[in-house]
Amino acid sequence: MHAGAVDGCTNATPAWLPDALHRLSQPLTALQCVLHLGAHGAPQMLPDGVRQTIEDAMTQCDRMADIVAAMRTKLEAEGHTPAPDAARLEH
Repeated sequence: MHAGAVDGCTNATPAWLPDALHRLSQPLTALQCVLHLGAHGAPQMLPDGVRQTIEDAMTQCDRMADIVAAMRTKLEAEGHTPAPDAARLEH
C-alpha cells in the first residue's frame, strides 16, 4: 500500500466525481434559493417553529454548498473538469 492510501483506497480521483459535483451544484443552488425565499419572503406569515426549521435547513444547505465548492476547487486545481455535456438538463 502506498503513502496516502487508507483502507485500500488511493488518492486517485474517481472519473465520475467531477461530473457528479457539477450535477449536484444546480439542484443545491435551487434548494438554497427556495429555502431563502421560504425564510425571508414573508417571515411574518410563518410560525416561529417553521421559520427556525427553515433557518436550520438553510444552514445545513450552506454547509453542503461549501463542501461541494471546496471539492470542485480541489478538482479544478488538479486539472479535472466536468465533461462538456454535464451541464445538460435531464428530464
